[in-house]
Amino acid sequence: MLVEHLETYKNDQWLADAARILPRIQTSMAYLDQPEIEYSFFVLPDLEDRFELYCQLKDRFGEDDAYWLEYDSNSLLEEATGSLASDFSDIYFELKRGLNLLNTGEGEDQDVLRLWQTGYVLNWGQHLLNAQKHLYSLRVDIQYKTD
Repeated sequence: MLVEHLETYKNDQWLADAARILPRIQTSMAYLDQPEIEYSFFVLPDLEDRFELYCQLKDRFGEDDAYWLEYDSNSLLEEATGSLASDFSDIYFELKRGLNLLNTGEGEDQDVLRLWQTGYVLNWGQHLLNAQKHLYSLRVDIQYKTD
C-alpha cells in the first residue's frame, strides 16, 4: 500500500498515485450493498497507531495537508478543518483492519465486508470524498502554476 511505502515516494508522486487509487476504492464500495448499520459506540484498538500515522502524514504533506471543508467559515480568524493526513489515516486503518481479519482467519468474508461497509457509511466514506476533492484541487493548482 502507498501508506506503508511512504518513505520511498516523493511527495508529489505519492499524492498523484493516491489520487488514482481513491476513485477505485470508492467504486468498489459502491458495488457493495448498504449494510444495516448498528449505531453503537466502540473504541478503536489502534488509536495510537492512527495518531502516529496522522502526525507522520501531516508533517509530510506540509502546507498541502489542510483544506477548507464545506461548512468551514473560511474566515481569516479560523483555520481550515479538513486534513489529508486525517483522511488517509482513517481510510488506511479501516481497510487494514478488515485485511488483517481476513489474513489471520479471524473474520469471515461477510463480516469483513460488513465492517468495511459500516465504516464507509459512518466515517471513512466522507474522508474518501474529501481527500479526492482536495487532491483534485492540488492538481489543478499545480497545473495553473506551471502554465
